[in-house]
Amino acid sequence: MTQLRIGLILPDETIPAWAARLLEDTRAQPQVAGMTVLFIPQKKNTGGLYRAYVKLDRRAFHPNSNPLAMKPLPADLPLLRGGLDELRSLHLDILINLCLADVPAELPSLARLGVWTLRDGRSRLVIGAPLGWRELSQNELLTTCQVEVTRADGSAQIVAQALLATDPLSVSRNQLRLLWRAAALMPRAIRQMIQRGEADFFATAQPAVQTQHAAFPNLFQLALLAPKQLFRKLSKKFRKRFLFDQWMLMIAPRANSAPLTWDGFRPLVPPPDRLWADPFIVEREGQTYIFIEELLFAKKRGVISVLTLDTEGRLVTDTPVLERPYHLSYPFVFEHRGVWYMIPESSADRSVDVYRCTRFPDQWTFEKTLLRDVPAWDTTLLEHAGRWWMFVNLVSDAGNSTWDSLHLFYADDPLSENWTAHPLNPVVSDVRSARPAGRLFLRDGKLFRPSQDSSQRYGFGLRLNRVDKLSTSDYAETCVETLTPPRDRNIIATHTLNSTDKWTVIDIQSRRSKFSDRFKL
Repeated sequence: MTQLRIGLILPDETIPAWAARLLEDTRAQPQVAGMTVLFIPQKKNTGGLYRAYVKLDRRAFHPNSNPLAMKPLPADLPLLRGGLDELRSLHLDILINLCLADVPAELPSLARLGVWTLRDGRSRLVIGAPLGWRELSQNELLTTCQVEVTRADGSAQIVAQALLATDPLSVSRNQLRLLWRAAALMPRAIRQMIQRGEADFFATAQPAVQTQHAAFPNLFQLALLAPKQLFRKLSKKFRKRFLFDQWMLMIAPRANSAPLTWDGFRPLVPPPDRLWADPFIVEREGQTYIFIEELLFAKKRGVISVLTLDTEGRLVTDTPVLERPYHLSYPFVFEHRGVWYMIPESSADRSVDVYRCTRFPDQWTFEKTLLRDVPAWDTTLLEHAGRWWMFVNLVSDAGNSTWDSLHLFYADDPLSENWTAHPLNPVVSDVRSARPAGRLFLRDGKLFRPSQDSSQRYGFGLRLNRVDKLSTSDYAETCVETLTPPRDRNIIATHTLNSTDKWTVIDIQSRRSKFSDRFKL
């Protein structure tokens, strides 16, 4: 096992919580033989107006945690104060820079694998830098987090990247997402380098574009940003007062071999007091069933129901089949050894549970828990190459999104309680394609994974990703098709896709008036 000696450049002995998390997770990796801190004091940035603005933003939008809360360094961490000469004597493998917006030319030569610095896409993400406001100010849908490696020859590469959805309302919430993701991305990049090997890891890295200094917004920029945030917040309140967004289904007579288009779809509209979402379609003994999340707005808690369709795809019955004291959704149903099972999304219970069907389709009983004490979303299983694979979105911090981190596990049996985490987890860190959106399926001998694109809003669109590599040591996929809401129809989102040999069903979100029963799709 490769053992790494790591140095960490910091401005002070107290650091923000996100940097403390990065340090802790990096140091805890078994491949890290030791870590040493070098202090390089920095000039105190002014930015008082900006910090006051962020403080007010935090009061207004209540982020779940504060990644900027200051924490002391661990007492047992070796500290250097003698400068670069003392650092050179340590023969480091990696030098993590959380302090310097400009990397001095002599610094990368002090570590065998260069200087590793976080970026927000354009600027180096260092302690004290103003982050999270530019994306809101410039109406950017995506917030980028990267790891840049600068080598002794002056070259720079991007070795890891995560794409997050920009919070369109709040600077502090956008900061929270970015900084907690940064705290996880650096140790993940180091772990992946060890797993893949240095040669392969750096061979697939992309050249880094030149960075810009992260600038504090001036008074004029803040004066423009504040009304923009206020307008967005008031617009959201206005919509909630007079309109509601309702998830419903659409069905088309075609198999999953067909391309992603809106052709042939017709709606299955629920009553106005509820939503239908996350459809999983099953054909059994000549009958068509669609298992769904059904949520009555008055109860604000989803249950699992089953819709029965006639031979023309028209609704016959709607029957609740599984209810718990907590929210349920995404009823992934599958058959194994002649028995039907269901794994509903139960993140509110911090578990991944399996239910066994005792009478199809309306009676289900708890079988076992596959994963415990995990906030997991949209668990999707696949039997492939002699193993069972679990695709699931996990969240490591309360402030992070449930949309952008796909994790992969594997086991010998779908009912196993011993699932092995993939060494490259999260295998996808992209809000446009991480979260599962239905069963994986074969088309022309190739494996495809439907996913949600939540870059513009939750569940905005669908992506179809060709799985190029799937093994216990590697994973890779390529987006080959997309489906986004058509501009000429009252559809604002679509986020689940499932098919049989006869039918394809998707869910859509449509906007309706609270004061009128008139509805047009």
